[in-house]
Amino acid sequence: MLISGNQIIRMAFDSPAFEGSKSSFKNSRMRLLMTLHDIILNMNDEIAYDEWIRDDIPDEPSWEDFEEIALDDEFFNEVLEDFIRIFKTYKYAE
Repeated sequence: MLISGNQIIRMAFDSPAFEGSKSSFKNSRMRLLMTLHDIILNMNDEIAYDEWIRDDIPDEPSWEDFEEIALDDEFFNEVLEDFIRIFKTYKYAE
């Protein structure tokens, strides 16, 4: 049976040895999400921003919004994929 990278991360994340690092892991993801949000904002492209808030991050997100996404592996991965798509489409289209 093959184990995916996400399954390995999840098993490590759920292990008792990782307990102290969970908040650090969550905070790292939250910082990444906030950085991606700032990049989208600084692109100065209303269409890109509209896609971002329609599909991923709420308009004027709160700390809790970022925390919710950071704790949901599937949603977090979707946000990363959407960021890459939006960035490629609107930033490199110039």
